[in-house]
Amino acid sequence: LVGWTTLLASWASLSLLQTTSTIAVLGLSYLIRAFRLWQFFRVRYAVQFASSLAISLQHNALNNLLPARTGELSLPALMKVRYGILMTESGAALIWFRALDMLALLSLCLVAFSAQMQQPAWLLILVPVWAIPFAARSWMPRPACDSMEKIPGNRRQKLSNWVNTIVPR
Repeated sequence: LVGWTTLLASWASLSLLQTTSTIAVLGLSYLIRAFRLWQFFRVRYAVQFASSLAISLQHNALNNLLPARTGELSLPALMKVRYGILMTESGAALIWFRALDMLALLSLCLVAFSAQMQQPAWLLILVPVWAIPFAARSWMPRPACDSMEKIPGNRRQKLSNWVNTIVPR
């Protein structure tokens, strides 16, 4: 086990520049996560950035404190409590975020591999890999507009909401 003295001794060995840059990168990471959450839900639910930051920080804290990554379930719960967003929709968003996280980590691994092997041509793989999530939005099936117009108003809205939950735009 690592005690406080060992932990603080490690931090004390860092220079002021290293400490401040580490804290700045950590803060930037939290801001980017909050921006991603805000960007995903802002149009449909008028989510504010400050509240996205609060939800993102709470989600991260619960993710670190609860065992076996059960803290992941806190994001759908927090979005439900704060904005009334269905847990299925925010859960789908969480899965999408994790898929993008995995893609980013695989990209970093590929960059490291390319640098280690001194073969920059490996980086060309990133172009089609990163094109997939952007292109997927247009590939995913949607009901035809003509079919939607034939459905009565209230049902059409419910169906539209359901489709938008599965395939957010």
